[in-house]
Amino acid sequence: MKKNQRQELIRHLIEQNHVRTQKQLLQLMTKRGVIVTQGTISNDLREMGVVKEKLADGTSTYVSAKGRQGQPRADIMDLILTITQVEFLCVIKTAPQDADLLGVLLDESSFPEVIGTLAGYDTVVVISQSRTAATHLIQRLQPAS
Repeated sequence: MKKNQRQELIRHLIEQNHVRTQKQLLQLMTKRGVIVTQGTISNDLREMGVVKEKLADGTSTYVSAKGRQGQPRADIMDLILTITQVEFLCVIKTAPQDADLLGVLLDESSFPEVIGTLAGYDTVVVISQSRTAATHLIQRLQPAS
């Protein structure tokens, strides 16, 4: 199976099932006759922008950070609670478990101020090339008054 076909199958499986682990995804793929390694699945998930999202019942499931046509599935600004600038870094606070999704969305954005991100549980650190670039990013991400 070609990579794009495998990734389309992964996308379909996570949209149709509450896939909670890579092991579960591997089992679903095996049931469909697709034999891959956990490492391949991990690489595909990262490349596809798939992150875990907390459900109402407290469990987590994989979701695609992009919709079918490559559009963000969440508005970046809706995920941001606070932004603090520290020199050329922006420290962004999110709701619990939203940092992963925000990190992916920022990494895939066309914002020239974003060199890279580090995402934790409820915090994303955005690395910019300069203090000025970080200031511009904050201006871009804050809602217009």
